[in-house]
Amino acid sequence: MSGKVYNDADFSEMDRRRKDGASWEEVGNAFGISENAARCAVNRWHKEGSNVVRPQFEDWLEPEDVNWRELLSSATAKQDLWKRIDPRQETLTINLETDRPVAIPFSADLHIGGGWTDHQAVKNTLELILGTPGMYMTANGDIIEGFIPGEKAAETVEQQPMAMREMVAANQAIVTEFVEAKKLLWWMWGDHDAKWFEKMVGINFIKMLTDKQAPYFNAAATIKLKVGKEEYLLFVNHSLPGRSMYNKNHAQGRAYREQVPADVIVSGHTHKPAIQWEYKYERMRELGYNLGGKVTYVQCGTFKTGPDPYSTRFWSKGIVGLPTLIFWPDQHKTHAFDNPGDAATHLKGLGL
Repeated sequence: MSGKVYNDADFSEMDRRRKDGASWEEVGNAFGISENAARCAVNRWHKEGSNVVRPQFEDWLEPEDVNWRELLSSATAKQDLWKRIDPRQETLTINLETDRPVAIPFSADLHIGGGWTDHQAVKNTLELILGTPGMYMTANGDIIEGFIPGEKAAETVEQQPMAMREMVAANQAIVTEFVEAKKLLWWMWGDHDAKWFEKMVGINFIKMLTDKQAPYFNAAATIKLKVGKEEYLLFVNHSLPGRSMYNKNHAQGRAYREQVPADVIVSGHTHKPAIQWEYKYERMRELGYNLGGKVTYVQCGTFKTGPDPYSTRFWSKGIVGLPTLIFWPDQHKTHAFDNPGDAATHLKGLGL
């Protein structure tokens, strides 16, 4: 209510106007108060009766009943704002205009800053990619170790040779250098560098530092990779559902069957590199569709080789491995290697 003191006559007049067909907004405007204040005042007047002496609260900051339409509109506006500052990249088209084959190492689980990470191997591998013409970088999650106090055992934090700010700085420096070299295709979420931060602080600040420089996937993504005249379909994620002790590429095969029949399906997380290929739906390609034929399943390795007790208590040590594929620009053809070094040698043998 406003600073004016209202009496029974005022409430009676408000009630009369309402009964005569005026809206609550019109009643409130006539008395210099809000729509909600007028409605509440008349309702209380009806409940309490006309002979009750009512206290007048001249400076009462009475909350209003907000219309549900206003609330939904506000939520929509906030969602639109979130989409602008935190885009969710789920599909991506990458165009490499070239007449020569290109090589793409699928890296994941570098665990930079970890107590059991082979940092020299990380350095050598990144230098190899930077120095090899026609070879491009991808990052498929868990690029830093990122143990957070309170999220994991204190020992995991204590054994890290790099402070969190150093890990973040290293991550950002790698992104910047590979972007400037025009060699970075995408960056992706992981448990260590995304999920735990979202859980503990509510945001993925690695994404916030990366997605203005390069495409960032915060979930599974489908990629149209154009190499020269050819187009390849890739499906990538840090981790895919499904495990098998007999088939290390079980998760990728399941993704092919249940999600995307892509040319290449990639995931990391399990720290054991593995590659398989087979032919699927080749008749579709014979009929002229850009679908079917050779499909390659890629499970990324790691640079966290141990002996990390939080791995070796239940599993064996991780294995260094960046499965690398060469894509041809003039025919629908891929060739797989278990490391980027051999792929670089092959590119040189092709005269690249």
